[in-house]
Amino acid sequence: MLDEIISVKQDEINDLADKKPDVSGELSDFISQLVATEGKLKTVKEKEKFIAKNAGHYDDNPKYALPEPKPLMYAKTYHDKFALPLVRRLKNAIRSILLHFFEKVRKLENSLDSANDQVRYLTENLKTVGSENVRLREVERDYRRLRRHLGGDIADEMLREVKSQEREAASIKKQNIKRNYTR
Repeated sequence: MLDEIISVKQDEINDLADKKPDVSGELSDFISQLVATEGKLKTVKEKEKFIAKNAGHYDDNPKYALPEPKPLMYAKTYHDKFALPLVRRLKNAIRSILLHFFEKVRKLENSLDSANDQVRYLTENLKTVGSENVRLREVERDYRRLRRHLGGDIADEMLREVKSQEREAASIKKQNIKRNYTR
């Protein structure tokens, strides 16, 4: 009876030890993705500052301004030939820039939300694994106490016997399942 408990607890300890590095590895991957996404967002903000800083160049340049009306030109003709086409081009350019900007912002926000969700999920898993780890460390201490009390050779022999009994029981169970399927 005691041997079965020791064997089960040792298997739980080994399973938990195998599980913990996987979760922390995933967490570090998602944190690196989060950092990369934040870097991309910072780059977009820097570009926005650059554009705002250099916008004055285009405001003051006569190359980008409307030409002076020719002598004896009607206001309607000037409006139709020069002003309206320029305004349409500017509207289209601004619209395409804004669409592109908002699309990029939406993608970055989605990826940031996804990374934050994954970080929260992995943090919760890590807390769960940590509490299980504490419990299993106590079981391991109890196992070591029993091993010291019984002696290393006797405890090893008992573990081997229990494991072989468990293997035999598992193989018998598999055979019974196979028989049930063949009927």
